[in-house]
Amino acid sequence: MSALHGRAKEADDQSLENFLQFWLGHLDASCLDHFFIIHGSDTYAAVAQHIESGLTRRGLRGTLLHFEEEAERVREIGIRHRHDRKAVACLTYLLDYGRVARDSTYRSHIKNLGVFDFWDIPRFRIVADVPLALFDRIFSQSKTDLIRRANSIMQRLAGIDSIEIRTPTGTELIVRVAKDPTAWYANVGNPDDHVLPAGEIATRPISVDGRVDFSGTLIGTIPFGFKYGLIQPGELVLDFHQGLLTHIDGTNKPLIRDLKRIINRLPAIRRVGETSLSINTGITELEGTGYQWEERYPGFHFALGAELSENITSLAERECPHHVDCVLSNPTITAANKTLFANHQFCL
Repeated sequence: MSALHGRAKEADDQSLENFLQFWLGHLDASCLDHFFIIHGSDTYAAVAQHIESGLTRRGLRGTLLHFEEEAERVREIGIRHRHDRKAVACLTYLLDYGRVARDSTYRSHIKNLGVFDFWDIPRFRIVADVPLALFDRIFSQSKTDLIRRANSIMQRLAGIDSIEIRTPTGTELIVRVAKDPTAWYANVGNPDDHVLPAGEIATRPISVDGRVDFSGTLIGTIPFGFKYGLIQPGELVLDFHQGLLTHIDGTNKPLIRDLKRIINRLPAIRRVGETSLSINTGITELEGTGYQWEERYPGFHFALGAELSENITSLAERECPHHVDCVLSNPTITAANKTLFANHQFCL
């Protein structure tokens, strides 16, 4: 085995071990009888096989199920093991919005996965849109790495009531938050963090003010990212006042038209429901695919619409059912006049 191949194999083994810690690390695997891996086609079937190999190394046996080809069995398992504390599940697939819109059978299969929404959250994980080619990079950060980085950042933010976001294209944004450090929720692979990959520190802002000359990508429950990919400087300029989106401008007229149509139907989506510092430094570039993992790209993102459940006391507080993350490609973040993040790196 060459040295290069050996290092690649070592990285592969470590990322798989990291993933298993996120899935099972908070549970006693010796007390578990069923490890269900529900997957889609092509690269997601390969991801499922990769995960299964990690279980095998631990002396555990995984059960692989294709959510389209074995839909009835997937549903039956989801219902039968709903309250079975000896059963865990991992879902790895791509939510294809195009197929959802045009293929009623596929749409039914996607809805079928909702049976796992009734499981205790610590018993299941969703590997959101992660292809095999990116698996090693996305899970190169261990849970310990993320916890250490999150703690360092939250210590820096303790007692600070605002952060400032700037970009080379002219973005100047002030985010005001509660001074209490618990205003920030660290998603680092906690038992209730069921969507993987992990890696962000999020809060519900008190207010957001300023202008964003946006460059990056949009992801979430409305598939802007799939349609528009990477957004370049000047294409989308957003003005905010007291946490509300007050004006939209830019050169990408179709995108602006779509945003305005959504706002006309859902006025509550104008409110910034979340601001986050993403801390998974294994993710080194945005691809503009609209895939959920891009939310973990290091730096800053904010979300229009629904707040995170961790930042509200009741889901009844939500005014908007949709959540659109706006992920910036190259932000500089300062707190109390000290740089916290610049040139794609945290300054800790």
